Amino acid sequence: MKNNKILEIEFEDIGKKKFKISLDDPIDNIELSQINNISSLVIDSELFVGKVGKLEKFTKAYIKEINYEDIV
Repeated sequence: MKNNKILEIEFEDIGKKKFKISLDDPIDNIELSQINNISSLVIDSELFVGKVGKLEKFTKAYIKEINYEDIV
């Protein structure tokens, strides 16, 4: 069985629609300050836009762990 960790960071755009970025293999024990820094960079750089437009604010972040097994 294989395990994959994914850091998901959610934002809200100017139309109050959700926008999510997923990053594989985050460091262990990532701190809120590090996530805030990433979030600020994403918003300030305007590299991404949401469904309605510009990303306006960071809403939440979480780590997903996925266990999977190859069948073939």
